[in-house]
Amino acid sequence: MTLSVDVYTLSQAFPSHEQFGITSQLLRAITSVPLNIAEGWGRGINKSYIQFLKIARGSLYEVETIVILCKELNYILENNCDEILEKTSEISKMINYLIKSIEIKLN
Repeated sequence: MTLSVDVYTLSQAFPSHEQFGITSQLLRAITSVPLNIAEGWGRGINKSYIQFLKIARGSLYEVETIVILCKELNYILENNCDEILEKTSEISKMINYLIKSIEIKLN
């Protein structure tokens, strides 16, 4: 959730002509991460939860790609990009660990 707030805050400085382009795509991707984690957890079935965690992880990779693109387009500063990428990397590790731990329990 904290990362989502950070990305929303960062995106406020994007050019207005990107409102329906990169900004929209980035915000959809970043909100998809916690929403898919929550939806998967709410289903109460481990196999379903794993699938939603994988979707969340995919959205996280999408966020990383868009943030790098935004840096290349000079929409964000390099240090802001690095900060977001550090957070996405950490969250990705947590999601991977969670997937593996659930898979071990299922086997």
